[in-house]
Amino acid sequence: MGRDDLDTRFVPIPHDFLRDVLRATRELAELKSIFYVAYLASSSGRRTVDRDELMAPDALHAIAGEDSPEPAETRVRRALDRAVVNGALLQLIVLRGGQRKTLYLTATAESRDAVERFKSNDSAASTSLGIEVDDEVEVYRPNIFGLYERVMGPLTPLIAEQLRDAERSYPREWIEQAMYEAAEREHRSWRYVEAILTRWEAGGA
Repeated sequence: MGRDDLDTRFVPIPHDFLRDVLRATRELAELKSIFYVAYLASSSGRRTVDRDELMAPDALHAIAGEDSPEPAETRVRRALDRAVVNGALLQLIVLRGGQRKTLYLTATAESRDAVERFKSNDSAASTSLGIEVDDEVEVYRPNIFGLYERVMGPLTPLIAEQLRDAERSYPREWIEQAMYEAAEREHRSWRYVEAILTRWEAGGA
């Protein structure tokens, strides 16, 4: 194979998302599952990847590896679940015509925006997600503590208690978006997140 025959396509992964994933992901299979979702999404031209695609032999081998101590499907499902709980992947449960399917997409700012626009009946967002406008869709929300560790940094007992207090005072969506905004501005502290929440509350966001 000559240089002209090489596949020079690339998978676009935002810098901030890649940095956060590399900082927070501890399990190799989880990391592979995140990158494989990004690879399949880029190859298909849509944001979402059906779980059935991730159970195909090539995907199982790529994610679970050859020396998996458990069945490959079990290992991949666990890896996907961890990536969702930790906030690196978004999981959509789609009900269509009495059938249920599970879709995954990388939790980049663009993907989160597409999901929010879909909720507002945006047809372009629906197309990019591979979902029909009249589908019933449930978005899995990651564990708030796992999300904090992935986006912001180490979780201390004090911050965990402050997160619990915040959940009693603010909508869950506000807390998540405030953490993402703080991270994007390179201010990874709970104090900065609290300042954003206070500002939104005062402004009626």
